[in-house]
Amino acid sequence: MSVDVSTASLPIWRRYRFPRSMISLDPRSVAVYRIGLAFLLLCDLLYTRMWDITAHYTDLGVLPRDIYIEKFDRDQTISFHLMSGAAWFQGILLSVQVAIASLMLIGWRSRIMTALSWVMLISLHSRNPYVLQGGDVLFRLLFFWGMFLPMGAVWSVDAYLQNREQDTPSYPKDIVSGGTFALMLQTFIVYWSTMALKTGVEWWEAGTAVHYALHIDHFATPLGVWLREQQGLTAFLTQATAVIEIAGPALALLAGNTLLRALPILLMLGMHVSFGVTMKLGLFPWISIMTWLVLIPASAWDRVGLTLEKAALSKRFEMAVNGLDRLVSAFGFLLNKLKLLPKNTWGFRPRVRPIAFRSHPLANLIAVSLLLYVFFWNLDGIRGHYKTKVKKVYAQFEWFWSEVPSLRKVDLPGYGEADIRKLGYVLRLDQKWSMFAPRPMRGDGWFIVPGVFADGTTVDLQTGETLEWDKPEYVPGTYKNQRWRKYLVNIWMATFKRHRRHYGKYLCNKYNKVNKGGKRLDRLWIYYMIERTNDTNDPDPVECRSLWSTWCNARGKEMSDPPFVAKCKDIAKKGKAERKRLQELAASKGAQAKAN
Repeated sequence: MSVDVSTASLPIWRRYRFPRSMISLDPRSVAVYRIGLAFLLLCDLLYTRMWDITAHYTDLGVLPRDIYIEKFDRDQTISFHLMSGAAWFQGILLSVQVAIASLMLIGWRSRIMTALSWVMLISLHSRNPYVLQGGDVLFRLLFFWGMFLPMGAVWSVDAYLQNREQDTPSYPKDIVSGGTFALMLQTFIVYWSTMALKTGVEWWEAGTAVHYALHIDHFATPLGVWLREQQGLTAFLTQATAVIEIAGPALALLAGNTLLRALPILLMLGMHVSFGVTMKLGLFPWISIMTWLVLIPASAWDRVGLTLEKAALSKRFEMAVNGLDRLVSAFGFLLNKLKLLPKNTWGFRPRVRPIAFRSHPLANLIAVSLLLYVFFWNLDGIRGHYKTKVKKVYAQFEWFWSEVPSLRKVDLPGYGEADIRKLGYVLRLDQKWSMFAPRPMRGDGWFIVPGVFADGTTVDLQTGETLEWDKPEYVPGTYKNQRWRKYLVNIWMATFKRHRRHYGKYLCNKYNKVNKGGKRLDRLWIYYMIERTNDTNDPDPVECRSLWSTWCNARGKEMSDPPFVAKCKDIAKKGKAERKRLQELAASKGAQAKAN
């Protein structure tokens, strides 16, 4: 892609145009953004969701439709996946979503495929929100704001079909619109909002936030287990994370679409890669990386092109482009045969509408309006956090919060006071960036789910192995995938205790209805082994907590308690006594130190 020669030779400070440069994106970066989003969506659908269709999205799973609609769907979201609870229906929807994501990947009707991917994604998310994490919220937002961008401007079937008859392909030099402004500000809101919610002393005074985060055994990788033992290093990483999340977005905004933006991009990419290699966070780090790759400035692409040309790699790239040309030609021929594109005098080369490089004023107005809506949504959440968690700070700035409008109380002319947050739930713009906020949790552990079968055998249904009470060597390995990890961590919390009943019913259905030829499950228990983290690396005593127990048939209802029920009670009693002793010992040492 050629560079504007009239400005390429000028210094950076002469080429910088405020404020256009601050919100402009390079079309090549937008193309990487499109390809990356589509690829991650395919990974998510094919690697995790496809194998758990019955468990997570059907009436035989952990959240039947009638239970969800009647007891849990307070936000009144919209989902096509609620139309049927059959596995075949969910499989068809998943297959359609895979096909749409594949077309988005290669850039055929890019804007339409982006919009359809967003619609299908929010439908999927609204079917079972209890298997979602913060990365999924960010994921659907990136698709939403992507609808306002020319995703197929370069490196796409759309661009190929439009420019193949031209001697000089027409590409935009940069993209500036309400969509680019909204996408960038949404990205920065994620980091600034989460830092505003991180009010615990672990982040700002003690410097122990990373220490506690890496001690959450659900997430810690082997590298994370090693790193959490290095207290000096974790203290430095706590402060570095806070500084990068605040300063990185600010530097990227001020640097504009110049080479200076590469520095904050590299900082943010390094931070998210470190998250990905030290903690099992699913696709969250890689989704976050996509938000920064779209900000790669034009000068960085130009320098990469010059470097490759000097390295005599241009011929190899020309061969790759020719191969891509043949592939796209074959794809166009196939679309024509399937009558998905109109014929014309050029045979399989269809006439396509020019790619819109400039957004329509109405689209810009919609994007900016919804961005303001999202901004006040996050501000409302921050206000509520300070009002309930940090009351002293809230009291000092109550004059400011009283002037900030609330989305819950909006005066609409002719309608009176209304709650317009429903719009956010319909469009799935709802968001709250509370990752490890206000502080990382100190209590975690692992699940033990003993089940007693008709033949008298007892198996841990969580691992499929013999019942063991000792801590697993690698706790993340006890979960099938990130979706199950998120769901089970949710039902451990008191706010999700009503879901434990339905998880128990799912396990009964799994062994007695779905697998009719297998062993019959009579009764099961759900235990959680709690292990709290202290300021040192010394382990705290483990406690056993019974979350739920149920029978799967009449034989299980009449069954007397097996020996492991008493075993859990004994572990819980000893753990509480030991924790109380340690607390009293710490209190006495503190009082003695204060007296001295």
